[in-house]
Amino acid sequence: PGWRQAKSLRMKEEKHKTQISNLVRKCVQLESVVRGKKIKEKHASERATEAEEMLNQVEAANSTLIQKQDQQITSLKGKVKTLETLLQEVRSESTKTVCELERK
Repeated sequence: PGWRQAKSLRMKEEKHKTQISNLVRKCVQLESVVRGKKIKEKHASERATEAEEMLNQVEAANSTLIQKQDQQITSLKGKVKTLETLLQEVRSESTKTVCELERK
């Protein structure tokens, strides 16, 4: 009877060793998956940061461009006013000249 009990214990021990080995293998696989996910998450985070930085640069460039365009528009409006004034002066002078010519 003692040898049967010993054999039974050895079989249980082998079964437990196999279960432990399988569990260790699964743990290693899960650690690898977790590590891979963390790396992917880190890369995604880095790409998101880069995209955000690029967006900020584009927004800054757009803001600068808009300011320059506003300045150009203001400058052009001033030139248009000046040209309109000159045109009125020329028309006025032309009218005066026509009137003087008609009098003669």
